[in-house]
Amino acid sequence: MSGKKRISNVDQIQIVATYYRRIRAEPYSMFVGRVTQKIDGYDKTVCEIQFDRTGNIEVSNKEVSSKTYEPTDAERDAIKIAFQDFEFPKHFPLAALINPPKEFEQASEEDKFVYKTAYGRIAMLEVRVDHDNGHKEYIPFIYMSDGHWYRQRPETGNPIYNLEKARDNLVVYIHEGAKAARKAQELIEGSSRKVQTDHPWYQFLRGGVHIGWSGGAYDEHNTDWAQLKRMGVEKAIIIADNDLVGMRAALQISKRLQMDTRIVQFTDEFPACFDLGDEFPDDMFKPMPENSKPGGPTRKYIGPSYFDCLHPGTWATDRIKGKDDKTRTILRRHFMDYIRYVEEAEVFVHTDFPQLRESEKAFNARMTAHSHTDKLSKLVLRERTTRIENACLSPRCQRTTDHSRRHLCIQHLSPAGH
Repeated sequence: MSGKKRISNVDQIQIVATYYRRIRAEPYSMFVGRVTQKIDGYDKTVCEIQFDRTGNIEVSNKEVSSKTYEPTDAERDAIKIAFQDFEFPKHFPLAALINPPKEFEQASEEDKFVYKTAYGRIAMLEVRVDHDNGHKEYIPFIYMSDGHWYRQRPETGNPIYNLEKARDNLVVYIHEGAKAARKAQELIEGSSRKVQTDHPWYQFLRGGVHIGWSGGAYDEHNTDWAQLKRMGVEKAIIIADNDLVGMRAALQISKRLQMDTRIVQFTDEFPACFDLGDEFPDDMFKPMPENSKPGGPTRKYIGPSYFDCLHPGTWATDRIKGKDDKTRTILRRHFMDYIRYVEEAEVFVHTDFPQLRESEKAFNARMTAHSHTDKLSKLVLRERTTRIENACLSPRCQRTTDHSRRHLCIQHLSPAGH
């Protein structure tokens, strides 16, 4: 399109820059601007402004009235006209890294990350910067069709770190950020046998590939989580940071995954904001006796176990519109595969977490955070396939779960997996 000026971000258009200044927005990617607030060390999106390539604008607001950040009619018209004078390069994932930006080249190996597509092409570079005030920043770079790197994120959403390795795995561990994902993957792939055996949770972290989302706990929605299911992944274990924001992000991710999900929620013994990119605290170990085997471990882990922190996290429901245009709530199939109502005992049991035997009240209270309803039990009880007549809790039980679903033997169930 000759005669048009090529630019890399809409805020390079004067009328857009003026609009951004008025509402105090910052560019997030080529066609997205955001108004954010700093909460608990995270940038929380208050408002998101989305442009298309012709200048149309859609404003979505998280916390306030849409009128606060909407462009005026005059601004909309002026922006639409101004877009006609510009063209934009397109994101161009690379087969191999070429001419990386100096910020990436000059960063230490531990502070730079390469994000790839499912097919192994380089989708984004990221550089971690630790500021003097303790704030950490992750700076993204993407390669564009004009042959240049730009300091921004793909317009299609954030890529997933280590995604290319998920193609060969049925199970993924999802971390809040590339740092924790890379350290966990290195533990199971490239560490020495001693490092592996010294890690308190090693044997529970080797059951799949470790991936990480970019953008922080408040930005999990900007990732295409559905692609994991399209790639054949069947189970996810979400390991967010040890804070309230991370836990909320884990719940939102489970809602979007559409698969069997577990959530690792660190106990209060762990430091605030702890993740698996950090070392386990020293007070979670005690010295081994002096007569320990030569070359063997010098200390023993006494902290919370992996299973102390592992919880069911599968989102239970979907909301659909019927032919009458009314919205109703239905159970997800992968949730129904794991939940049983024991008629004789009047309890709900999760077959991968047999220690959870809950009354209807307790079940509804817990599952309110994992569904669209506070009365999930009613939906479960309507499904014949989720009901069994009785269950045996005795370790001496000789029966197994039968195919008619009349009997469930808790003793013969495996604990929640990895």
